[in-house]
Amino acid sequence: MSEKVEYWVEQINKGDLAVLSGVVRRMQAIVSDDEASMAKISQAILSDAGLTSKVLKTVNSVAYAQQGGSITTVSKASLILGIDNLRNIVLSMRIIDDLLSRNRQQPLLKVLARGLQTALLARSVWGKEQPRQAEEAFIAGLLMDLGEAAYLSLGDPGAVRIEALCSQGVDRDQAAQRVLGIGFRELGRELAKSWNIGGLTQEVMKTIPESRVAKVLHLCNKLSGAMLNQASSDDLKPIYAQMAALMKLKPHEMMDSVHESLESLPDLIQEFGAEVLLGQFEIDEQHPEDHQSDDSFHQELEISEQEELRQPDPMLQLTILREMAMIEDPRTHLNTLVSMTLEGVYRGLALDRALVALLSKDGRVLSARSIVGKASSEWRDRFRFDLKGGEARWCIESMLRKTTLWLGKNQGLKLTELGAGIERIFSVEDEPIQALVGPLVVSGKPIGIIYADRMVSRSPLTEADFQGFRHFIFQLNQLAPGVIS
Repeated sequence: MSEKVEYWVEQINKGDLAVLSGVVRRMQAIVSDDEASMAKISQAILSDAGLTSKVLKTVNSVAYAQQGGSITTVSKASLILGIDNLRNIVLSMRIIDDLLSRNRQQPLLKVLARGLQTALLARSVWGKEQPRQAEEAFIAGLLMDLGEAAYLSLGDPGAVRIEALCSQGVDRDQAAQRVLGIGFRELGRELAKSWNIGGLTQEVMKTIPESRVAKVLHLCNKLSGAMLNQASSDDLKPIYAQMAALMKLKPHEMMDSVHESLESLPDLIQEFGAEVLLGQFEIDEQHPEDHQSDDSFHQELEISEQEELRQPDPMLQLTILREMAMIEDPRTHLNTLVSMTLEGVYRGLALDRALVALLSKDGRVLSARSIVGKASSEWRDRFRFDLKGGEARWCIESMLRKTTLWLGKNQGLKLTELGAGIERIFSVEDEPIQALVGPLVVSGKPIGIIYADRMVSRSPLTEADFQGFRHFIFQLNQLAPGVIS
């Protein structure tokens, strides 16, 4: 890596984008972990209300429409999308969100708009011939201009000089090379490497594409850029002709295919929560209902991030319970059922955090596996009890009696009343403790517990919370004949 490349990658990774780069790396690490990776990704999604909404909107879009009604849980969405698609959707949405939150200047908006349109064209054009590569092509198209977008988000003064060169007809990559000493594509490729993003995404970042799919995506990007710059039909014809030749179609067939795919562009922009980009396209009059002002867009994001506004949602509870009942072959999808239970407790009952803890093979230790809500991985790791040593008797009681417990009902309990080991998961000493615990029973045998509380927000539990929790525990155990991994 040259000094110039190293300098700009470092500038991006140590600046405001450092948080984003960390998120991307963690997501990639989760996917590489074969154990419970789906549950971990679901947990990452559920920790962000805005992201939860966007993923559910995506899974219910035309691209993933399923018979049997809409999907209302991230757990079920995970099952339908698959781990690779889910990972890619989450990564791309986080990247777009983060870049938009840092800089809303026209040059960056145009680059992000070009990326979304390129992604849509890539999925449509290449996906018709290679359906299994459709989503990979989508992500590669979306991130093809990652280097340029990341640089522009920095607000570096050199961006003005680059724009001046481009206005004189200089290619954007060459303009960046003159000003920064590195082309945008090379910067994007090295940035993707530092974030552990590989495969087709890195391949399409090469200045000269080699494979057929990379050539198609480059042309999709070129066509998208030309359209955003309002190029004439005569200027677009050579691009259509090249795309048609690569895809073995007639030019007019390729043109029709592109126009048809672009009809869903407003929906895609909304799925990504990037309505601010609508103004970059000539679709305003055709879709006036899709508009939002910048102020309303910001307000919507702020509301989604205010956890104190979370309230129990009885209709969502019923919907998730019904979705659980509709899972085919529960023995195969027991992990999904557990995840749906946690999601129902967290989103439907609006509890602060929920987890599943399982017994060790010898029945001595009870330790947390998956968790959702406002809790760190460190807190999950501390949720580990030596049952043979007398810890967490309330968990033993729930499992042995196969019953749901409301610890500290009405008045709450003190730490000393909950027995040994409890101080590892509660930091309060004088404040009353309340929590809900239910057994996880498989083939008539208790193998663990479901736990939930509101001890982060310090909000009291209610009888409605307890009854709702009982319903989820009952439904889970009714549908759980197999063995959880």
